[in-house]
Amino acid sequence: MFLLVPRMTELHAQTTRLLVGLDEYCPYTCLKSEHKGFALDIVEQILAPRGFILEYVSASWPRIKSMAKKGSIDLLIPVNQVETKELGILRTRNTVNQFQTGSP
Repeated sequence: MFLLVPRMTELHAQTTRLLVGLDEYCPYTCLKSEHKGFALDIVEQILAPRGFILEYVSASWPRIKSMAKKGSIDLLIPVNQVETKELGILRTRNTVNQFQTGSP
């Protein structure tokens, strides 16, 4: 699982609301079920303690990718290596758990 952050360089410390683009793809993202899915659980566990409020935008995968290309969303979940190249956004070699240490 990869998180794509197309506009992270534009985010400032004061920014607390992030638009998260996703499609329904259980067990990763499951907004229509009792559980949100493990990808969303991970993102919330990392970002919520740091003051970020996540607002989910659910749509078809092609629409979400189009929104990411236009910079209309802050995060894209989940995305694979092929799609990061397709979207023209550099991907980090860091893993999600590397960002869980330290204080906000």
